[in-house]
Amino acid sequence: MEPWPGKANGAVRKKLELMRAEVERGEPLPVAAARSGLFPGRFIHLFEMGERGGNLLPVLDEITSSSIDACERVVNWISLVAIPTTVVAVGVAVAMLGISVFSFLTEIMSGCLRGGP
Repeated sequence: MEPWPGKANGAVRKKLELMRAEVERGEPLPVAAARSGLFPGRFIHLFEMGERGGNLLPVLDEITSSSIDACERVVNWISLVAIPTTVVAVGVAVAMLGISVFSFLTEIMSGCLRGGP
């Protein structure tokens, strides 16, 4: 089984594999993480704290929780902004279509009432 299963972005996968190799060679996790460029400074600081304290699991839990919270904020923002914007755009398109159909029917009716095309 490959070390990073799934359909991860190739560039990210390569950086993670390099980071893993550095840690396996004895490089401190925070140094390898900083060098990878994949993690924000806050996460690197948490890695340092976990490595210094000898217990990385609570740190990884904190990072996971923080990442999930960030994703939830993005999804909420999309729900609050993108969905209503799309509904309004579709409503405008339907209204314009309705107006053009109504105008076309009005022209046909007025032509029929005048007795010609």
